[in-house]
Amino acid sequence: MSRLGVTHVVTTAPHVAQRLVRSGRFTEEWRSEPMAILAVRARAGRPEPAAQVTAEAPVSVRRTRVAPEHLGFEVTAERPARLVVALAWSPKWHGRLDGRRVPLGRTDDGLVTARVPAGTSRLALDFRHDGWDRAGLAVTSVTLAGAAVAAVVSRRRTAPGQPMSSSFSRTA
Repeated sequence: MSRLGVTHVVTTAPHVAQRLVRSGRFTEEWRSEPMAILAVRARAGRPEPAAQVTAEAPVSVRRTRVAPEHLGFEVTAERPARLVVALAWSPKWHGRLDGRRVPLGRTDDGLVTARVPAGTSRLALDFRHDGWDRAGLAVTSVTLAGAAVAAVVSRRRTAPGQPMSSSFSRTA
């Protein structure tokens, strides 16, 4: 669960809450029967779930930037490691490790991955728009402009107070 960025679980089944707390992976934050809120605990040597990062090797992670379309992390790894970021993969995500471009990968379930060396590194993830975004904006803008022009032309053809002309004729 922490791999997906889940920090808390809410349950309305007391027996489920008890079983989860006994597992050692959750701590009870709040309870008012039948509801309980449980915090997800990190495995030993792994980052807290709120860091949004897990790894195949022991690492410590501190988020340094959280903004729309921009994330930053300070990562300390005992050895080179593959990080999994609880973030939906897209080719529009771009990574920088200590200021240098770093290729990002994708897990089987669609999360972003990045490799970091041993030691302390700064990983920055930035979502950038591409040519398809600009093309979509251009098509939308042209369509809206065309609709506005058509509405103005249609109003000018119909004089105020007169019914709209019709190409259909009535026969008595």
